[in-house]
Amino acid sequence: MTKGYNEDILIEQPAIELFQSFDWNFINCFDEFDAPSGSPLGRETKSEVVIVSRLRPVLQTLNPEATEEDIERAIEELTKDRSSLSLVNAN
Repeated sequence: MTKGYNEDILIEQPAIELFQSFDWNFINCFDEFDAPSGSPLGRETKSEVVIVSRLRPVLQTLNPEATEEDIERAIEELTKDRSSLSLVNAN
């Protein structure tokens, strides 16, 4: 591979810079499961994409009038396994 042309330089670093420009914090969790205490993000596995413990308060903040049942339905919809669907249907 040509030096200077890799995923980190072309995608990851510009994305980090963009998110920082929005005052977002980021954590480098490349080795997140190497620590004996587990993931600092609260993920149970590397394949866990949606961290429900962090999603719930965000949904409640964005939807203050939503009931707990509404929040649960939204979480179910957002975390539904779409791997067996076609790309069009999953999207």
